[in-house]
Amino acid sequence: MNIYPALDLLDGNCVRLRKGDFDQKTTYSNDPLTLIRSFEEAGAQFLHLVDLSGARDPSQRQTKVIRELVSESKLKIQCGGGIRTREDVAILLDCGVERVVIGSITVSNRALVKSILHEFGPNRITLAIDVVRVKQEFFVAVNGWKNVTDTRAIDLVREYRELVERVLCTDIQLDGMMMGPNVQLYENFLRDFPELDFQASGGMSRLEDLDKLSAVGIRSAVVGKAIYEGTLDLCEALSRFRGGVRAY
Repeated sequence: MNIYPALDLLDGNCVRLRKGDFDQKTTYSNDPLTLIRSFEEAGAQFLHLVDLSGARDPSQRQTKVIRELVSESKLKIQCGGGIRTREDVAILLDCGVERVVIGSITVSNRALVKSILHEFGPNRITLAIDVVRVKQEFFVAVNGWKNVTDTRAIDLVREYRELVERVLCTDIQLDGMMMGPNVQLYENFLRDFPELDFQASGGMSRLEDLDKLSAVGIRSAVVGKAIYEGTLDLCEALSRFRGGVRAY
């Protein structure tokens, strides 16, 4: 399993939100580069970086900070946060990020997303699908998770499956809650789309959560708050899944 420590940037600080709510914010550090280096020292190869300032207000994108972090880091960084245009993608790739994460416009501007995927290739784009359970179905939420659409998550994945390699799927109701991931959600996705690399996100709390995800075939997981709160040791997790597989 590939483990992506998560770093959410808001006004240059490393924070975590509960269920994407800016009013439920915890600040963990004002020195993101030191955090990134601690991830490197633990043995991480990847980083999930979110520009929360840019997601909240595109005029406040932290491009300069992101460029500096990328240039100082050895990690393969996937970065997102309010990506709305082809130029947003190009700027982040020019900053040196490995992949750009695209979320809301996968619903609101599908023609643009498909054009971006054709231009830059599936290895440079991670499709983000943020889901909310309504009765027995999962629907996609957009615009900072504030608006739940009538688009079923499974239908959106089906529409893009031939164009993408990776899908970052966050269960919004578990994000930042440290209650464990929605294993059944990812198992269902893998049953229908076994060729895709689903990045599980939301609810991670301890090493056993990663074991459960690995057991159903998940190859990637994003872990944030559990690292900062100390309930999941990143070094131990990376050692357990050395080389992307469970190391027994």
